[in-house]
Formats: sequence, C-alpha cells, structure tokens
Amino acid sequence: MNPYKEWILLDRIPHLGAKKCRELIEHFGSPQKVLAASFKELSTIPGLNREAITYLNRKTSEIDIREDLKRLDELNGRIVHFRHPLYPANLQMIFNPPFLLYLKGEVKKKDIDALAIVGTRRATTYGKLITRRLARALARKGVTIVSGLARGIDTAAHQGALEVGGRTIAVLGSGIDIIYPGENKKLAEEIAKRGAVVSEHSLGTQPNALHFPQRNRIISGLSKGV
Repeated sequence: MNPYKEWILLDRIPHLGAKKCRELIEHFGSPQKVLAASFKELSTIPGLNREAITYLNRKTSEIDIREDLKRLDELNGRIVHFRHPLYPANLQMIFNPPFLLYLKGEVKKKDIDALAIVGTRRATTYGKLITRRLARALARKGVTIVSGLARGIDTAAHQGALEVGGRTIAVLGSGIDIIYPGENKKLAEEIAKRGAVVSEHSLGTQPNALHFPQRNRIISGLSKGV
C-alpha cells in the first residue's frame, strides 16, 4: 500500500484545510482512523462543519487520487506530513503550518540553518549580481538559501547557491509538477538535485495570485531570517 495514500486523500477533502486536518489527526491518531471515523465521532470535533463530515463519512470514494500517486512516482517526489521526522522544525512555528509538503529532492535536518533571499522580479543587472554574490558567500558557510523560484532576485539567489555547490530550497505557489515561470524548469531540476523544490499545494495546482502570499509564509518559516 502506498504510504501517502490516506494523507493525500485527507488533504483533498473539501471544506477542511490544513488546520482542521492537523486537529483531526491529533484527535484520532492517524489519517486512517480519521477516514474510518463514524458520523457521530466526527460530529464531536469542534468547528468541523457538516459538509466536511459528510465527505469524510460518505464521499471519500468519490475522490480519485490514483493520478496523484502515479504522477508523484513519475516525478520521484515524496510527501512529508506534519508528523514526519523530516518535517522542518522551523516550519512548525509559523501560523497555520502546512499539513503536507509535496517535495522533489530532499529537505535535510541541517537545513534548519537557512536564510531566505527574496526580492523584485524586475531586478537590475547589478541587483542580480549582488544577490548571487551574497548567496554564494552564505552557501559557502553552510547556509541553505531559501527562495521562491520567481524571476529576478529569487532566481539569482538559487543560482548563487548552486554555483558553489550549496543547498537551496525553492518554495512554489503551484504544484511541484507545475514550474512557474516556465523558463526556470531547468533551474528547478538543478535545485532538486542539491536541495528541494517544495509546495503545500497538490499536484496539478496552477499558480494563482492568492497562492503567493501563502507561499511567502513558508519561505519565512523555513528560514531563520529573510
């Protein structure tokens, strides 16, 4: 049995969200037990609306995650849930930490020593040059560089870390299979080899203006400073 199946299924239930998913796991003990809970048992959970209870109790069979599992395998991706030993400790401290992280590559315990470098998409040549220099200097000291894979400063930050063999993590506002902007697909592949490409969004999720502020809280949460 795929170890991610129940976690993905719970993440895909409408009307829940990360906070309520975590509360359900804490109450019942595992995603398997949440999905097996009766209507009466689910009704005792404060703040769990009737639509979510109905889905959990009667309609999970309507959610087909076979394509998600297949695509995750094709990407050589994985999931780190909020109870996983590799779930970043820094991230547990933010408001509403992700229930799941979809990732390509690897998040390591030493990534706790991370700094974020982010900035404008319309960076000047000089701005990108200085960013790469800064990222190189930090990466040489063993600091993991976290950014958002956007054009401009973010791209320069990732490139600088990679140029000296350092670690870098890209946090996306889309699924890890939807690289945005498209011109950074090759860069994303390089990042996955020496760090990780990370998202809280399920596979196939397109970039959306509302996703980027949410993405930024993860960039901040993974880092000791920005």
